[in-house]
Amino acid sequence: MEIAANVTDGSAVSKVFVNISYPNNTIKQFTLNNKTGFDNKFNLSFTIPQLTGTYNLTYLANDSANLFNSSVTSNFTARANCGTINTSLTLDRNISSGGTCLTIGASHLVIDGNGYTINYGTNGMGRGIDNPNGFDNITIQNSKINKSGEFNSDHYGLYSNNGDQLRIINNTITTYGDYENHAVFL
Repeated sequence: MEIAANVTDGSAVSKVFVNISYPNNTIKQFTLNNKTGFDNKFNLSFTIPQLTGTYNLTYLANDSANLFNSSVTSNFTARANCGTINTSLTLDRNISSGGTCLTIGASHLVIDGNGYTINYGTNGMGRGIDNPNGFDNITIQNSKINKSGEFNSDHYGLYSNNGDQLRIINNTITTYGDYENHAVFL
């Protein structure tokens, strides 16, 4: 996502920063660059982490006279989606995928469904939560994992390839198909 600010000043603008307050109250500062071809536009490309919730932004501008202004704020909200996860994830809504919904990409993480549904395979085969590389110390809790769409074979609500210390707590897993369909495959 692009984070940008149009900054004007009576003298030359020296630097522009943005402080980003993450949903977990961590604050990080980033420098916005003026490489857009527009004199007053400063921006950066920001990759939204897998942390869901509201991100608050405070813009800071420094001019050539070393005067600061930090009066402009904005925010955005990151929501949970299907994809590869490398950090713990708490769902904030139902999520859905035509194939595999969540692929585990790291050890030592928690997937907390928070009572929401993970729909998978809406366009055919897929896995609700997939751990194809056998990452360790994974907790999957409070989820409704549901196979949707056409019924055929090779569906897995939860699939793990040799991971150690996999904890499955308080989940409802439903899968449909003709044959070779598994709620949990470890």
